Amino acid sequence: MVAGDWMFAEHPPGFDACSAPDTLVLEARGTIAARTSSSVDDPEAELARHVRAAAPTRRVLCALAARAIESRSWSRLGFARAGDQTRERQGISARSLQELARVHRVLAEARSVDAAFQTGRIGWTAARALARLGRIEDQALWLGRAKALALPDLERAV
Repeated sequence: MVAGDWMFAEHPPGFDACSAPDTLVLEARGTIAARTSSSVDDPEAELARHVRAAAPTRRVLCALAARAIESRSWSRLGFARAGDQTRERQGISARSLQELARVHRVLAEARSVDAAFQTGRIGWTAARALARLGRIEDQALWLGRAKALALPDLERAV
């Protein structure tokens, strides 16, 4: 197996199919149960915490999408078009890949907006809407709007 071939395998190298699934499932269930039982008083806050925790992962996804487009990775994988590869392998459209890459490019320059997204002060939909500006000149103004306006109003303002 050459480097990178594991992407096409069902599991990455070193994955122990005999013991890992049961152990991981039990650990995950225990962690979720412990966190859920400790936060029964405020389930809405717990849900918000989990949603915010996904922001750094989504930023990594955006960076990977940008890198895939820059390197035209689909052609090296034997696909004629980005959409062919993204639909078959990732289950998303080429347009979704392009949007993720666009969000990455804008947030990489708009550090305040990026920080607000990653810390949960604004959500994914608001960050994506602000990225449609292309270049965010007055980040403080747009962050204020993102926090104050309902999402449909923010999208209209953008």
